[in-house]
Amino acid sequence: MRKIFYTLAIAVCAMALTSCNSCSSNKTNEGAEAAAASEDDGWVTIFDGTSFDGWRGYCMETVPVKWTLEGDGSMKINTPNNGKEGQEGGGNLIWGEKLKNFEFEIEWKSPEKGNSGIFYLAQEIPGRPIYTSCPEYQLGSVDGSGTVTKHGPASLFDILPADPQNAKVPGEWNKAKIVVKDGHVQHWQNDVLVCEYDFTGPEWIDMLNSSKFSEKDWPEAFNLQKNLGGDNHEGYIGLQDHGLDFWFRNARLKKLD
Repeated sequence: MRKIFYTLAIAVCAMALTSCNSCSSNKTNEGAEAAAASEDDGWVTIFDGTSFDGWRGYCMETVPVKWTLEGDGSMKINTPNNGKEGQEGGGNLIWGEKLKNFEFEIEWKSPEKGNSGIFYLAQEIPGRPIYTSCPEYQLGSVDGSGTVTKHGPASLFDILPADPQNAKVPGEWNKAKIVVKDGHVQHWQNDVLVCEYDFTGPEWIDMLNSSKFSEKDWPEAFNLQKNLGGDNHEGYIGLQDHGLDFWFRNARLKKLD
């Protein structure tokens, strides 16, 4: 009788343990499925801090040696060259796939008196700076005063200011987002829409002609940018080497229809 009792007790415990394991397994699966669902919104991480896979130098086949992976999960352009671009070992970095309609997000950090930028719809033209062919989402240091200029962070460089100017002071991380959809562009900074424009109508020509990219001052750039991305309106995303240290992290991309 005692032997039967022990046998039954062991069987009950085994059933309970199996049930608990099943519950735990189900919760784990549910969590994994929820995580997968939350990531299944079209966003793809294109820089996670561990490699430069998919990136290369502008008009190059490899990553310039002055772009390095940092221990905090960021990438850094190591160019203390007094703001002079294109020194040996440096150069702009591009994501190696042409894009048309997309959202792009990245975090950035500036030193004191820092300067950089994000290019988009860029073309590769050997012997010409990347910004000859494309717009620039300006990046750099601010004094925290909120001053609005055409050269402040998140501005359309030399064309439209970012307003409001909500960039953080040097040494703090900011988030940039660029949305390009059927000729309409939005610049977001720290989750606030600060600049937007269209590049397919006559107003875009007027905007170019009021900037350093005007037909009078820089006809080559004007002729390229008046039809951004060429006939298909597509091009590369790029990160600028402006001859100064600068940091980036957590880059991700979402293609739009």
